[in-house]
Amino acid sequence: MQVVEKGTRVSTFESDLGDWMNVSSIGSSWHRSNQLDDHTMIATHGINGYSMIALSIYGTAGTALVYTNNSFMEPICLSLWYQFYHNAYDCSFSIYKITDGNQTLLFTVDGNFTFYDKWINISVDVYGQDPFKMALEADFKQRDSTDVRWIIIDDTSIAYRPCQEKGTRVSTFESDLGDWMNVSSVGSSWHRSNQFDDHPMIATHGTKGYSMAALSIYGTAGTALVYTNISFMEPICLSLWYQFYQNAYDCSISIYKITDGNQTLLFTVDGNFTFYNKWINISVDVYGQDPFKMALEADFKQRDSTDARWIIIDDTSMAL
Repeated sequence: MQVVEKGTRVSTFESDLGDWMNVSSIGSSWHRSNQLDDHTMIATHGINGYSMIALSIYGTAGTALVYTNNSFMEPICLSLWYQFYHNAYDCSFSIYKITDGNQTLLFTVDGNFTFYDKWINISVDVYGQDPFKMALEADFKQRDSTDVRWIIIDDTSIAYRPCQEKGTRVSTFESDLGDWMNVSSVGSSWHRSNQFDDHPMIATHGTKGYSMAALSIYGTAGTALVYTNISFMEPICLSLWYQFYQNAYDCSISIYKITDGNQTLLFTVDGNFTFYNKWINISVDVYGQDPFKMALEADFKQRDSTDARWIIIDDTSMAL
């Protein structure tokens, strides 16, 4: 278990079950595993970290239930990532609030009506006048199949604040570029696209929403630069999801702080040394005594290739 901000508890399952303990196991149980790509290590090439999983083999029915170790006396935000792996039909995942032994359902998802093999985020605000615990339940129905069914959980966090913080600006690119504007386009530009599975709609079966994309065709060199529409006068946390799509070699994505026209590099990743076709999250804390803007730059190097190279951004948020 980690504490990443005041009062926020994070369980990554790299060494133990963190904030969670098994309380009921009927034909299945929650346990740590590194057999599959976990969420915590998703941006680290070639490494499988640990997640918390429940499984059913040979179509066996079963339930697996974990509670938080601690009780809570004030409102919290529970956030986590879940995945139904491969052939996880006829099973479900649910989140409950437990008060005096009574369950209150806060969220549930049916494995027959969701994506498979994709990490999906859910956050729930939890309130109560009496002490309560949180519970996660995997429920497998009997099924005539030899397939192994997996439900996977990773990166749970429990924060003593609302899930959507006051002063947080979020751009999903569903209708426009949100907080961003193009300021420089040389052989490429940032634009909205729904050609690929975007990040906010990742949990909606068969639906493609919009993201912000920059591309290069026929190996052309180019750069695409966007700034925030507004300047900031106090520290912020910029968080976003990025993806290098398919053959995105010899290109990079960088994050800058812009002060009086001067760029300060905060983060960069090279397309030659990362995953492809996977959404990866990055968050950076930004400080400054003078007004500043944020910038995102896609940089494509000249390449002898006819492949289209895409860099994709989605779900940017700026929390004050």
